[in-house]
Amino acid sequence: MERLNRMCWRACVFATVATMSVGVVALAWALTGVGVLKEMAFSDLFGKMKAETPVIEESREFLGLMIIVTWMAVLTVRGLRERVGSGPTE
Repeated sequence: MERLNRMCWRACVFATVATMSVGVVALAWALTGVGVLKEMAFSDLFGKMKAETPVIEESREFLGLMIIVTWMAVLTVRGLRERVGSGPTE
């Protein structure tokens, strides 16, 4: 049983590190396109579904990446609170 608890704890740590990694990569990727938001009106993002200009397309991609960053942050905090903080039981 002790070995199973340690294995579960390690899997939880791995899952938390994986979500952090995805979040960091998505944030770095999003930061490369942050300048695009200055070039357009916010209402253009939600007007028509067809991206009429590359700026609209890149802005939508930026917002999608920020959704990923936010969700990975939520999962990471949850993982750190519930799993990693408790440590392996001995």
